[in-house]
Amino acid sequence: IHGGSLTSGSGVIPLYFGDRLAAEKDVVVVTINYRLAWLGFLAHPDLSLEDPMGSSGNYGLLDQIEALKWVRRNIAGFGGDPNNVTIFGESAGGWSVCNLLASPLAAGLFQKAVIESGGCDVVTTLERGFEVGRKFANDAGCEFRDPIPCLRSKTPEEIKRALDASSLQAKAEAREKGRENPGALSPEQAKFDWIPHIDHWVLNEKPIDALRGQRFNQVPLMVGSNKDEFKLFTIAIPGIRSIPKCIIHKELFSILGGDTASGIEKLYPYENYRKPADAVLDALGDMGLGCKCFSAAEAVAAFQPVYYYRFDFSKHNFPHMVGAAHAVEIPFIFNTLDRAPANIVASPAKRKKAEPLVRVMMSYWTNFAKTGDPNGDGLPLWPKYDPVRRERIYLDITSKVAPTDNVLKCEFWAEHDLMQQ
Repeated sequence: IHGGSLTSGSGVIPLYFGDRLAAEKDVVVVTINYRLAWLGFLAHPDLSLEDPMGSSGNYGLLDQIEALKWVRRNIAGFGGDPNNVTIFGESAGGWSVCNLLASPLAAGLFQKAVIESGGCDVVTTLERGFEVGRKFANDAGCEFRDPIPCLRSKTPEEIKRALDASSLQAKAEAREKGRENPGALSPEQAKFDWIPHIDHWVLNEKPIDALRGQRFNQVPLMVGSNKDEFKLFTIAIPGIRSIPKCIIHKELFSILGGDTASGIEKLYPYENYRKPADAVLDALGDMGLGCKCFSAAEAVAAFQPVYYYRFDFSKHNFPHMVGAAHAVEIPFIFNTLDRAPANIVASPAKRKKAEPLVRVMMSYWTNFAKTGDPNGDGLPLWPKYDPVRRERIYLDITSKVAPTDNVLKCEFWAEHDLMQQ
């Protein structure tokens, strides 16, 4: 299931081509598309009134469930086993995997699950969804008594133009407000608009709560994140990693407030990193992705086998600027390092160096898909995650099993989560 914050992306880009994975590992690979942004996650009270289940705002998630039903009905015709289906996704695709774990409507449609750099709490209430939906209708010029017929009368291009204009105005107002009222980051600023909703049909509760309470589709889980997640999001901002420590310190306290900023500087000491900005990027990566995966591992391990990892490979063309950033593991699983966009960061010489890890990861992922256990002949032993011992595998040219090193950090982020939806 592709990523893209549930607002962009596609299952048909070369990064996700499954031809080599299927041919080399004797599996059937299915990539899907699903409705995104407002087409996939618009909630509105009028939409809920016309729905037999009283629901709205989960259309993208329902598309994913329909894709799984299609697989169950048809995969035998492609040589697959409808009773041995593994769902796997990265980023928003990882969010989606956890939503499917928690959804009663997905029961029985898959037998294993893989969350890559995702999480289990990126959902919201219908009430907040209705607020977003009303604003959306207003911004699209449909603020009068019958907004849904009005929205349906418009083309996507018309709606997009109206939303773009509204977004520019909102950004200008936010900049002005920031000048007038500097201080702690508002929780509203970290919220996503287009995400699934707890509608008591598709989702009964926040998925992480379902996992902790054993109210989820009981299947083995592979879950993990990448060492340098947030570096991906700085590539388009030249010079950001060169910001001096004094400015970073000042901005941390101004934007996040004293308690959160002090905790970050204690847990992520500047001197432990190549550049001071890398400390903050590491902290944000743990907050937004790494610790979400840790929480999922901790929750499911009480009930099902869990295999927990961190992807560390950074020996490519941009070891410091990109490192083991968000999504860098994907071409290792699909063996697509020579295809766009992965070939930008991996020259032929670097791809040769990465080849052993490609082989290991292809085997781990497909062994898990086949049996629920990633281990196999010739592979480094990957033990099940134990919430007492708290060890995970660190995937690199030389992979190793070692203690999970983010426990204290994740306990901190559980108390100071700026991305709580």
